[in-house]
Amino acid sequence: MSTAFQEAYSHLNPEQKLAVDTIDGPVMVIAGPGTGKTQILTVRIANILQKTDINPRNILALTFTESTATTMRNRLLSIIGEAAYYVRISTFHAFCASIIQDNPEEFPLPHESSPLTELERFEIISQIIRDNELEVLKPINDPMYYAKSVVSSISQLKREGVSIERYQQLVDDEGVWLESQKEELKRTEFRKRERTYFKHKDMVVLYEQYQSMLHGMSRYDFDDMIALTDQVLSTNEELLQEYQERFQYILVDEYQDTNGAQNHVVNLLAQFWGEEANIFVVGDSNQSIYRFQGASAENVLSFVDAYPRANIITLTQNYRSTQPILDAACSLITHNRQEATMLANPVNLHSQVSDGTNPQVVHLPTAQLETIYIADRIQELINAGTNPNQIALIYRNNADSSSISDVLARWNIPFCIEGGVNILHTPIITQLFTLLHVLNGMRQHREDIDLFTLLNYEWVHADSLTVLQYAREASKRGVSLFETITERQASSVKRKRKSLQPEQHSLFEHQETEILNATLTPHQEHIHSFINKLIDLIHKERQLTFVHWFELLLQESGFLSYVLNRSTAHEDLSRLNTLFNEIKKMCDSDHTCSLERFMEIIATMNDHGLAIAEENQHIESGVQLTTAHRSKGQEWDYVFIMTAIDGKWGNNGNKQQIPVPEGIIVKSKRSDAETKSLEDERRLFYVALTRARTQVTITIPDTVISGNRTKETVPSLFVSELDAHITSSIPPEYNGAQQQEALTRLLTAAPHKEMKEEEKEWLTNLLENFKLSATALNTYIDCHYKFKLNHLLKVPRARDERLSLGTAVHKALELFFKEIQKTGGEGRVPPVEFLTAAFETALKKEIITTEGFTRRLAQGRRILTMYYEAYKDEFHTPLFCERTFGYGMSTTQFGGIPLNGKVDRIDWLDKEKNTVKITDYKTGRARSLNDIEGKTSTSTGSYKRQLVFYKLLTQLDRSFTPNAEMFEFDFVEPDKQTGKHKRVSVAVTNEEVQELKELIKHVYQDIRSLKFERTTDTRICHTCEFARHCWPEGIPAAIAAEISNSK
Repeated sequence: MSTAFQEAYSHLNPEQKLAVDTIDGPVMVIAGPGTGKTQILTVRIANILQKTDINPRNILALTFTESTATTMRNRLLSIIGEAAYYVRISTFHAFCASIIQDNPEEFPLPHESSPLTELERFEIISQIIRDNELEVLKPINDPMYYAKSVVSSISQLKREGVSIERYQQLVDDEGVWLESQKEELKRTEFRKRERTYFKHKDMVVLYEQYQSMLHGMSRYDFDDMIALTDQVLSTNEELLQEYQERFQYILVDEYQDTNGAQNHVVNLLAQFWGEEANIFVVGDSNQSIYRFQGASAENVLSFVDAYPRANIITLTQNYRSTQPILDAACSLITHNRQEATMLANPVNLHSQVSDGTNPQVVHLPTAQLETIYIADRIQELINAGTNPNQIALIYRNNADSSSISDVLARWNIPFCIEGGVNILHTPIITQLFTLLHVLNGMRQHREDIDLFTLLNYEWVHADSLTVLQYAREASKRGVSLFETITERQASSVKRKRKSLQPEQHSLFEHQETEILNATLTPHQEHIHSFINKLIDLIHKERQLTFVHWFELLLQESGFLSYVLNRSTAHEDLSRLNTLFNEIKKMCDSDHTCSLERFMEIIATMNDHGLAIAEENQHIESGVQLTTAHRSKGQEWDYVFIMTAIDGKWGNNGNKQQIPVPEGIIVKSKRSDAETKSLEDERRLFYVALTRARTQVTITIPDTVISGNRTKETVPSLFVSELDAHITSSIPPEYNGAQQQEALTRLLTAAPHKEMKEEEKEWLTNLLENFKLSATALNTYIDCHYKFKLNHLLKVPRARDERLSLGTAVHKALELFFKEIQKTGGEGRVPPVEFLTAAFETALKKEIITTEGFTRRLAQGRRILTMYYEAYKDEFHTPLFCERTFGYGMSTTQFGGIPLNGKVDRIDWLDKEKNTVKITDYKTGRARSLNDIEGKTSTSTGSYKRQLVFYKLLTQLDRSFTPNAEMFEFDFVEPDKQTGKHKRVSVAVTNEEVQELKELIKHVYQDIRSLKFERTTDTRICHTCEFARHCWPEGIPAAIAAEISNSK
């Protein structure tokens, strides 16, 4: 046994060792909070590898979150080293996505299909509701009232693996049962259940039509990822057997929250071995907070039924919290009515850490004073030496974060909102939408107050007094601000023209702008120049795709430069990039998307509370703000649970508008919905309590603002259930005369946060999941700063038309050679029409203007027809098309550096010698061998480096057994001078691979050290898309001239 394993094993308690040592057969571990479940999962995997000759690839560990998967992987690395990279540790979604990716021919999804956005799902459901007469789910006064609930219900049905047919049967059964109880139930109860039954009947119609529309669109939604895997594995015996043979040990974390579809996938993988399957699950029904109402003990009970001889191990030693916190939590959870099994009963947890104090319950007069009190206590903790990262504030709903985050900002306390925010409500995106509102309003001759707001933004640089003067003039005349500004410009032109002699008019026409500017003050001139930019952007919106226009808007308005130069640039760019990605998704599904349509979509999202969640959100060094749901799996030294009042925590009236049919919960009996809801809420409060290591503080405001009035509150039922395990207080400094002093602190402006260190932490966090590709490597070598913008910050920009051509050509060649693979290869080459049709289909999927499409379609057809004619006698069956490395089951890393890449085509050179040739297609000008090798004055060696990178990938990927011996660039376009096609073979030696590995080590170390300086070789700046950002005044003339002369 390794020293690292022995060290980890020695720290386990007897129950944990039992769980780790019982490696054969089914095992269920009931693990309360803080009992070390992640550790036993990790050490158990190591133990399996120590005691058996199993390959690491034959172990599957499924987790609930990416963070847990990462934690397990890192811990396993520390115990067993490199072998940890080959154990399959992933979330359910990532695992199912890899099955779909590795077996695309088995799934009814087009290769290019993408999941629906939340907005698209909502719009489809809204359309179906509009098109149907429904019994209950389409109220006359508000037809879309249930739309969001319908989306949620369909998602829930899919997560539980409920097909349309099964749902119909459940609804029919419900109808039969209801009819049988007509005389037994009280009239009020019967009507309530009858209404629910009619909701389900409506839902059957909506569910069926929704799936039909998805099928017709060749699209899928996020929940289909697992549902489709479940469906295919259930019907494809050969594929199922392949994965059953591959994964001989299965481990599942957070089993209590595993939904029906996920659970069925696990059972399918394990069923080959029957009741003796090597399946290991860890869970705690008291922490079941993600499944639907009433399903807390479902998985636990079902597991015992499926594996009656399973070993049941209970962990009771807690390594996180002090005993007073555990006693309070146990006191709370005992109020839940448990299912008829000892497995679901609460366990008394025994703390293995030092003694502490009881949870504190603090009463404050108002909600505002509650937030001030929390901020003050946090500040005291930080001043006493507590790391802000070890403080968390847990609230019930996402909306609760706004009040406390504002106070923390004013107190200059760093904080992070867990899970990102709705970018539509962030200041930087709000400013951008003001600009978009103005542009959309100008087109429709109604910009209202938005233009005034816009002109007062810092990044517009308009003189505030001049803006006020224009606004007052507009008000006096009863016209819009836009009209006032443009008419001032027109009247200045008119006055100037009148002052000229007739013979001077032609000169005036030629120099109108210069002469006009001379008639305006500098401040007026700046405003007029900005307005003219907006007018120009409006004209261009009709000429460009919306994606290209949006990128142009960011550049020409000056907004992007403003963002990039802010101290919060990394945070703002993350949100701006999230919006840009959403726009690209919209344009992918609707190529005619326009500004007007986009603004309608955003209005719909705001009206119905739909969010655009921030992607790649950073984790700042600060206090963690989180909902109770998102706090699951985390722990902190100090936890504040805020607004613990009735109606917020417990009795919150947040009942399911469309309850799940009873038949889905096969192990539970019918019971009162309110009781189930209260028990679910109690489990949530239990989770919040048990996140704390040292101290829990629960705050209760005596009054809150509800609407426009002050409302008195009642403490949450759960606080009273903590029994004698709490200490209550009413701090005097927040009562009486001292209230005013505390409240006046809210009137001071929130300071700008210094983000430099936080940006470093954010970039470091992004790099945790970063994989280095050949493109990223070459970009970093060219310019470190461009690498940061392109590959880490991902500054929004639309794809160039030429890149769209290249992408479509690559896709056409991929489909062409795959067709050769299907038809048997030599002698069965598809006609040229197949190749050009595939290109046209691929080009249609690109976001490109009508004129651009016509232009590139003709060019692509010509290129591919000539290519076909040149090589039609040489086409043969490839070994691989579009072979990926570093994705799915493929692992490509060395020295802890993860790499990835995709190879266009791989062909056999000699099957007996197991050698292959790697081919990379290139559109554009053909290159010479010296150019590729980096031996000319204008080349950088990036082409050769790409091929060496590919050879390295083939050597690192254990699932790729051939030896890559030859490398070739296939230039698809013929030489413009000779008209001939060119293929260049390049030799790659092992010495060059070793040199590349050393280069990658140095580059990766620099990247991890956050070395992102701008290049000093300004020759490459001339063609860089970020030239205007780096050189806002233009590239220095001498350098630009030098570049020009060198061409």
